[in-house]
Amino acid sequence: MAGDTETKNVFLFQGIGCNLDRLIKALSEEESEMLNTICAEASEYAKTDLLKYLNYRKEDTETTDVFSEWLVASLTDVAVFRTYQKKGITPDYIVGYSLGLNNAMHCAGSISLEACVNILKSGIECREEASRNGQSKYEMAAVIGLEEDVITDLIRRYSSDEKVKIASINTEFMMVLSGEKEEIQIILDKAMEEGALKAFLLGVGIPFHTSMMKDYSSCYFNAINNVRYGDAVYPIVSIYSQKKLITAEEMHIEMSRNVLEEMKWKGTIEYLESIGVRDFYDMSATEANRKASTLGNKGSRFITIKTLKKNGGF
Repeated sequence: MAGDTETKNVFLFQGIGCNLDRLIKALSEEESEMLNTICAEASEYAKTDLLKYLNYRKEDTETTDVFSEWLVASLTDVAVFRTYQKKGITPDYIVGYSLGLNNAMHCAGSISLEACVNILKSGIECREEASRNGQSKYEMAAVIGLEEDVITDLIRRYSSDEKVKIASINTEFMMVLSGEKEEIQIILDKAMEEGALKAFLLGVGIPFHTSMMKDYSSCYFNAINNVRYGDAVYPIVSIYSQKKLITAEEMHIEMSRNVLEEMKWKGTIEYLESIGVRDFYDMSATEANRKASTLGNKGSRFITIKTLKKNGGF
C-alpha cells in the first residue's frame, strides 16, 4: 500500500455482463488455479457446483446458466485481486462498478464471499421478477461516440425519461442506458443515425441504476440487509458520492444505493485523480474498466494483468 508521499493506486472491479470465455482465456495459470479455489468455496454458498459448470460449459457452449455465468465471471476479479495480494500488491482505494461493488467490498475486507454470492443471486432473482413468461421488457445498453447532451436530447425527442434513463456516464463519449427494451432500441437506432460509433444492448434484462428498479428490488434489499458488514481494511470510494467509505454502516448504505441510483463513474475517476491516484489497477482480466474509463492526468496510467505480463512484471 502506497505511503502518503508515494503514488496512490486504486483497484477497479468490473460489473456483470462480461464474457466469461474471454475472461477465462485471459487468466494466467496461477490466476486460473486461484479461480478454481475460489469457485470451490463459492459453490457451497451458491448451492451449485461451479467447477463442474466450468467444465461442462467447455463441452456445451450453447447451454448457459445465467447465475453460474455471472457468478464465475465476477469471481475472476477476486482471483486477480488475490493474485496481486499474493505478490504484495495492495490497494490504497477500491472502487466497484455496479454489482462489482460486491467483490470490491469483499476484497476490501468488509463482507464475506458468501455475502457476495447471495447478493449476486438476489440480482438474478430481481431479473426473474422483472420478467414475464421468460421475457423481460427491460434492458440496459451502451452508446459509444456521443456526448451526454445528445443522448439526453434523443431520449426527449423519441422516448421519455420515464422509459429510458442514463444509468452511467462512463466517459465523455460513453453512456450506459437503462429502461424499457423497445424504447432503448429506438434510442440506439437514433444514436447510430446521429453518428455513434457503437450502440448495443448489454443483455442484462433489468433496469439497474434507475428508479424503475423499485418494483423489482425487494429480493436485493432482503439480501443486503441480511449481510454482516465490517469496517473496510481498504477504503471504498463511492461511485455515487465520491466519498471515502470505511465503516460498516457506510458499506451498508452504499450497497443500498447500488441498484436505484445513476452511477457517476466518470466523476469518480476524476475524483480519484484529484486526490493523487495515478495507478489504476483493473481487476478485469479483459480490461473492462480500462475500456470504460478515461484518465485525464498525463501521469495516470491503467495497469492490467495483460500489460504486467507483457512487461514481465507479473
